[in-house]
Amino acid sequence: MKRIWMIICSCLFLWMPSVWADEVDYSIPNYEGNLVIHEDNSADFVETVTYHFDSDYKGQILTLGKAGKLPKGFSIEENPEVTAKVNNRSADIRTEVSDLGDGYQAKIYNSGRDGDKVVVRVHWKLKQILQAYQDIAELNWIPISDWDETLRKVDFTVTTDKSFSKSKLWVHRGYFSPTTNISLSGNSYRFSSQNVSGQLEIHAYWDKGILSSNLLSSKTGLKQVLAVEESIRLGQEKRNQFYKVLLPSVGAVLLVLGGIIHLRFRRWVNPFGKDSKHLHLYEYPQDLAPLVLAEAVYDLNLSYPGRSSLADQSISFERMIQASLLDLIDRKALALEEVSGKVYLKRQDAVAVSAFEDDLISMALGRDGSCALDNLFEDYQFDDNRVKTLKKQYSGSELENHLNQLGDSFTSRYERQLEKIDRSVDREIKTLGLESLYREVSRKEHSMAWVSGVSFVLVVLLCLFAGGYMAMKGQAIFNLYLFEFVLALVGAVLTFQFSKPYLDHGVLTAEGQLTAKAWVGFVNMLRDINSFDRVDLEGVVVWNRILVYATLFGYAKQVEQYLTVHQISLPQDFDLAYHQTAAIIGVRSGLMTQSFTSATSASHFSVSTSGSSGGGFSGGGGGGGGGAF
Repeated sequence: MKRIWMIICSCLFLWMPSVWADEVDYSIPNYEGNLVIHEDNSADFVETVTYHFDSDYKGQILTLGKAGKLPKGFSIEENPEVTAKVNNRSADIRTEVSDLGDGYQAKIYNSGRDGDKVVVRVHWKLKQILQAYQDIAELNWIPISDWDETLRKVDFTVTTDKSFSKSKLWVHRGYFSPTTNISLSGNSYRFSSQNVSGQLEIHAYWDKGILSSNLLSSKTGLKQVLAVEESIRLGQEKRNQFYKVLLPSVGAVLLVLGGIIHLRFRRWVNPFGKDSKHLHLYEYPQDLAPLVLAEAVYDLNLSYPGRSSLADQSISFERMIQASLLDLIDRKALALEEVSGKVYLKRQDAVAVSAFEDDLISMALGRDGSCALDNLFEDYQFDDNRVKTLKKQYSGSELENHLNQLGDSFTSRYERQLEKIDRSVDREIKTLGLESLYREVSRKEHSMAWVSGVSFVLVVLLCLFAGGYMAMKGQAIFNLYLFEFVLALVGAVLTFQFSKPYLDHGVLTAEGQLTAKAWVGFVNMLRDINSFDRVDLEGVVVWNRILVYATLFGYAKQVEQYLTVHQISLPQDFDLAYHQTAAIIGVRSGLMTQSFTSATSASHFSVSTSGSSGGGFSGGGGGGGGGAF
């Protein structure tokens, strides 16, 4: 992840050198452009730019380009007239004009301080600005394209020396950009635009009378100009239909489709439905060891703990360990003894245990079969100090190799032990004759889950891209995309959360539903135990076993509170053992999980490495920009 962010940051620096290079903070509240077209097809173009500086500065930059499709012979005179005012007073300036190949740059040295208002006026002289035809003269020009900051307000005037009888002017800022108000008074077109941050293109035509007759060509151009504008109009119309009607409609259909299919999938695979939370059973259905119960009923084990498909119940790794050791203590397979003020947990060889329990005891107590409570699972604690030592001794690829080996050695030993216990649990289930409660998800059910999830994800992606585009363009339809995005995101999360346990563990069989339903009712009783009167639970006499299962399902505190309120006593030896060990076992099993996470990080440790204007909207050319330094 660190490497990815380094690459992204590098790209951002490459893309925005002009913005970050000199760290000048300023805004451009007003830009005025005045183009006067003469009879000989030359023009005077005056740019008046108002800067407001929020930092110290050295000067300003303005450019005018001649790239793209422009009339043959179009040119810009090299030395524009430049004047400047600072805080409404004329300023002494020094100007450097550079030929950029595809235009000119005027660099104005005019240093000042934070808070200054600077108005720069540049007078450019242009030649062959219009494309002359037999019937009209066409202007297809981009005066604004490459400014470093947004031009908050643009006022523009296009004037001809000679009057005309037929003319029209369009202003293009791209599809979905805010409309521009255009007015005609005498020989002058005027328009204003707000927040111009990209190209602004002027496309216009006048009757041939505005130019000298000797400049006209033999070709006609009006039909072509009108065809270009009609194409732009149709393009806008199609995009309106696409982004404002078609895509939102597709999103709505996918949302409905995903929702319907998801509800059908829920009905097919969930045998309890809404009634599952109201089932209550006051006694545990079967007296099973916690790990056997987790595997046989919930299809969960030490290698794959988590959420079950059964009534939204989950069992964590730590609770499996905690409940299993409490179960062994309750059955007298493990006993507590105090030596020199320290409490030890010791194996009792006289009590028979299953193979998986024997493996778990060895994992918890070590080879000696006896261990201080504070040292449980000592052999499965990852040595973080060893990592620090290696980082001091080695670097680069050598450090990577040593850490990978250290992490791999721990994780492989840890995973082998868990898999060994899980295999022994499977054998115990077969020995007990417990039938599988689950069947695999059918192809049709799998397809339903997949189609539902994909439908929601497609809407999320659609809204991200299309909605994001509409947001950048300031279109109100963005609100509809946002609404669909939220619904789709919620739908995708719910679909994933509900479907994953079934896809991972399977669906209950008809026979398995009876056993599963009993356990669901029992766990619900543990959850709601404090809402029952003592008389409701008079038949429950084996509270120590209840407490073992409550630990497995995460409801131990509720049961403890119930026992305290109703003054119910546990067997004295178990009561003492429970209160001495339960919390410590939970902490030590949690540390073991953290150790596995640390070892996994070490096994995957790697040394970080670091990486090292065209055509206009209607086919016009030119380009103009600027900034400050």
